[in-house]
Amino acid sequence: MGAGVRGEFLTASLAEGTTGAVVADDPERAGRLVACGVGTVAARLPGPATPNGRYGYIASMVTEERWRGRGLATGIVLALLDWFEGIGVHRVDLHASAQGEPIYRALGFTESAFPELRWRRAH
Repeated sequence: MGAGVRGEFLTASLAEGTTGAVVADDPERAGRLVACGVGTVAARLPGPATPNGRYGYIASMVTEERWRGRGLATGIVLALLDWFEGIGVHRVDLHASAQGEPIYRALGFTESAFPELRWRRAH
């Protein structure tokens, strides 16, 4: 998938309100991005954990190496969780890197009771 398709998706979903993005600028150089995260909203059949069927997913969490360990990622995740809460999404999933896992666990993320399995069509 090319950057153009991703850009089109982000433009449309940000306008629809089904995607939220949080960025952190370099305090030494205004307008220079040093960390970011993206939250998307998806829908499934409603169930006990998601009565409205909507759930969130956090992706694209990135912090430049120089800026790691300063709380930027934590602040971004908290802002995304606030955004989700504000639009009525009360379940949020993510895939954690080894570096990010301690941040997410400290914020209350836990393993799901159900393993994630994936199928892809062979090409």
